[in-house]
Formats: sequence, structure tokens, C-alpha cells
Amino acid sequence: SDIIEILPKKVLDKIFSFLTAGDVLKCSLVNKKWQNFVANSSVCMNKITLIICEPYSGMYRNFSSVDIPALIKNGRKYQHIRILINKQMTHEHWLLIGSFKWRSVMLCHHSFLTEMELIKFMGIIEPTIEDLELKYIKISQTSRQQIPETSFKFPNLKTLKFSRSCSYILNEMFKNVETIVKLSLETREKSNHEDCDAIVTERIEAFKTFLRKLTKLKRLNLRLNQADYDKMFLN
Repeated sequence: SDIIEILPKKVLDKIFSFLTAGDVLKCSLVNKKWQNFVANSSVCMNKITLIICEPYSGMYRNFSSVDIPALIKNGRKYQHIRILINKQMTHEHWLLIGSFKWRSVMLCHHSFLTEMELIKFMGIIEPTIEDLELKYIKISQTSRQQIPETSFKFPNLKTLKFSRSCSYILNEMFKNVETIVKLSLETREKSNHEDCDAIVTERIEAFKTFLRKLTKLKRLNLRLNQADYDKMFLN
């Protein structure tokens, strides 16, 4: 007899909680019943991270329209995603982001074309996101005077990792957030020619302003270059 048919779901969840992500994926290949159990078990899906990356990251083809039906039709209710993309997001990327209720998102090496594209991204993930990492994120074309006032609250956001990204994003997208418990702020190891005193000042002021609002913060991790450290603590 198949244990999937015999044991209660709570017992199965407890058993599967001891497995690794790789083991869970192997179990989903046993038959359709096992596949359906894994797809609908939050315990199982909490172990699996969907990774979408470009060829420079190790893959040999781009994420395309043929991938979307496969990801949606396999029945798995994905909760965690990592996106490594240095080009403009395609229709397929947006469809994937909007197809699942993401609990954690890591976006790396991406340049949003405009502020409105950034707002669109934040609007999709805001309701359910609990853990967010933004690394090497910037905006290509800035027209800040023309964008609407944002009012994102990120009601479930507990962990934010903000690394080497445009300080404008931190200042504007998260200005109403009060739920963060763990925060990580990181700047470049060394200041480069773009980091004039005005840019360093703007970045550190954004950090300070943001930190003052976080009344629930319990853990803070700072990795600052020397110029940022001096501006934040010595001036």
C-alpha cells in the first residue's frame, strides 16, 4: 500500500520535514499521488527554491515562454524564488512573478528600466513577501518627479537584505514598512569614482532615515566601506 494514501497529511508533513529539498523533489517523481502531495504541502514547498538565471550564471539558455507552462502545470505551489538577471525582464519573467504567492524573493544584478517598472515589481510581491534580498539593483532611467507617491507597507516583511543597490529604492519603496525584524545593509568594499561625497551622504542619510523607523528591529548587520562608515558614525 502507498503511505500517501494511508497516513494523515499532518503525519506525512512531519516525515517530509526531515528531508532535504533534493529528497523532496525525488519523492515528487515517484508517481502522480506523491507529486500532488508535494505540490500541495507547504512543508515540502517551503524547502524548494526556484532559481531563474541567465547564461552568465551557469545556465546555457535564457528563460523563455516554454518554461512558464511547465512550471505552472507541474502543480507545485512555489514560495521561494531567486532571480539573477542583468537584462530587462521579459513577459515570461513577469508572468512567473505574478503566478505564485512568493514568501521570499532574491533579485540580483538587475537594472529596472524606470521607476514605474520597479513599482510594478514591488506591487506584485508586496502582499505575501516575508524575506526579500535586493543585490546590485539600480534604475537605468530616472524621472523621479513624474512617478506617483508610493504607499507600500509590506505587511509580512520580516527580513530585508539590501546590498550595493540604489539608496533611492530603500528610501522610497520601504518608507512605510514597520515590520522588519532582521535588516542587512551592505555597500561596496571600496568606494569607486562614482562615489563622490554627495552620493555617500545621500546613501548614508537614506540608511539613517530608514533605521529610525524600524521599532521592531532585533538584528542589524552592517557591511560598510570606510567612507560610508566614517559618514555614518564619525561625522
